[in-house]
Amino acid sequence: MFLSPLLSSRFSRYRYFLAFAILALLSACGADDSLDTADPGARTVPQSVTVATGTRMNALSWRGVSGARGYTVYWATEPGVTPASGTAIDTQQPYFEHRGLANDTTYFYVVTSDTAFGQSAPSAVVEGTPRAVRPAAPGDLALQAGDGRITLRWDAVPGATHYTLYWQDSAGVSTEEGTRIAQVVSPFVHPGLENGRDYFYRLVAENAHGVSEASEEQSAVPLPPLPTAPRITQAEVAAGQVTLHWQHTGVASHYELLWGSSDPLDDANGDTLSLTQVTSPYTHAPLLDGQTYYYRVRTYKGDQVSALSNLVQVTPPGEASVAEPGPVPTVPIDLTVSLENGQLSLDWPPVEGALAYSLYWTNAETGEVTASDARITQIQPPYTHNPLSNGSLYRYRLSALNDHGESALSTEVNGVPQVVVPGVPAGVQALAGDASVLVRWDPVQGATGYTLTVNEQVIENVHSPHRIIDLSNATTYQIQLQAQNAGGLSEPSAPVSATPQEPVPNTPGDLVARPGNASVLLQWAAAVPQNADDPAEAVTGYRVYTATRPGVRPDNATRIDATPTRRDDGRWQLHHTGLQNGQRYYYVITATTNNVEGPASAQVEALSSGGVVPAQPQGVQGSTGDGQNTLQWQAVVDAERYTVQWSTQADMSEPQG
Repeated sequence: MFLSPLLSSRFSRYRYFLAFAILALLSACGADDSLDTADPGARTVPQSVTVATGTRMNALSWRGVSGARGYTVYWATEPGVTPASGTAIDTQQPYFEHRGLANDTTYFYVVTSDTAFGQSAPSAVVEGTPRAVRPAAPGDLALQAGDGRITLRWDAVPGATHYTLYWQDSAGVSTEEGTRIAQVVSPFVHPGLENGRDYFYRLVAENAHGVSEASEEQSAVPLPPLPTAPRITQAEVAAGQVTLHWQHTGVASHYELLWGSSDPLDDANGDTLSLTQVTSPYTHAPLLDGQTYYYRVRTYKGDQVSALSNLVQVTPPGEASVAEPGPVPTVPIDLTVSLENGQLSLDWPPVEGALAYSLYWTNAETGEVTASDARITQIQPPYTHNPLSNGSLYRYRLSALNDHGESALSTEVNGVPQVVVPGVPAGVQALAGDASVLVRWDPVQGATGYTLTVNEQVIENVHSPHRIIDLSNATTYQIQLQAQNAGGLSEPSAPVSATPQEPVPNTPGDLVARPGNASVLLQWAAAVPQNADDPAEAVTGYRVYTATRPGVRPDNATRIDATPTRRDDGRWQLHHTGLQNGQRYYYVITATTNNVEGPASAQVEALSSGGVVPAQPQGVQGSTGDGQNTLQWQAVVDAERYTVQWSTQADMSEPQG
């Protein structure tokens, strides 16, 4: 009633303007949700549907819909999939792993939700093409040479479950010729090497889908650590002599004192003399008053020689001048201890400028670890301290060494060697095969073996990768893994499932349809089995389906009762006869392995033309070239082929072709 006067004839010039103004005003003032007449189902369409591809599988995920009781995934191997044309799969969660697919075949998906409003409209179409994905080659392979060993470190490769190392003592190491060390974990210590010899390494990453390319080759030469230089701490001058005191933090067989009228480090005058087999403190005499003498000391460890110590300058009978040495390394940080059976493994980040490290330790339960405790010197990270007694406490502090001396000691860490039950396995993957499942997992530190539980059946003492055989196809198996050692079994891993399937061949490719008189000739490229090396997966036949309407699928079309034949060029063909001229026919083809049918090919179509004479070609044009003429014309609808006639006479009196 409010609007009726405005709609009378005398307001006719303004009625629409006023009506829109009032409606706009109502909209601006807002409206109660109860007046919202929009389709609530539109708000329940699954959004952000994504597809992650893998070997013979596509993993779909999407944003969950509030109040959804479940979801339905519709899939097809043809574009434009809809709930009406796709195969339906129900799932309770906003994700779904579509397994047992053909690699290199594209699958198309839409998703709907089921809410109190009913089934929603389908999501946007997404697609995924399963492919076998192997890891990338490892990068940043770093080598640290030590005494009779080389430590290798590398960054984790996404998707890799384990690593294999190849090495040899000459350049050009390969995965075919190199010595193989499987299941290595960073950092990996390669012990028992010959000092002074070059060793070369390459690393590969692996997962259930294959082996990566090898890393760039790296090399290192293990050497015993050079002895550190002594540090002269005091020089006492007396009548005609000087007594030198020095400290040394490493191992030494003897010391050598170098002296002269100039700094032995420079020896510009060539007058440096030496005294060997000296020990601290050492008194050098006789000296002349008023004469300036310079001294340095160096360390010998067998044939190895350290750098020179700090400088001492003496002018009897006056005082001596002891130069401050260069900076010692900073204190090591982040020292960690890993508990093992009868030993402890210590690791720490390298300290810049450090040549070696000293480890101070005690098994006393009280008191502070000091430099007066037991010392293990000239070590490199990581370091394994053994043999130790299980159940006893061991406490450690670490220092860094260089030519100028020793750092302060690190913060204390401790550990108790024991038979430790290994951690829960991670990265467990189950890849279904034909009556089998291949299981892979990340190695667990301290594990000596693994136990698999498959639908309550226990398989002991397995190692990654392990193939479970003699399973039933189309049966889902729940798989859990436990790591084991002398201490017992770990907690089981999170369950994974896999469903073995009969091998499914890939889709036949390059399907073409050539129309003829009441017939269509179909030709296609052979399908490839998933595993070409397995005779059990060989393609054993093809099935051809046809219909007179588009959208052909094996479940809605007629299977042609004829046997395809193989051509000399390797392609296959089938001649579909007895057709009605002027009728358009649609086709798809599947490959079979022992009556197990693979996904359908792309659809093709042909019009059985019969005796219908095609129209005359139009738009014929010619262009000349070097010893040739090129003809072009507009394609003729339903033409099977074209015949070109030519002559050197303008009236075409002597045609050829």
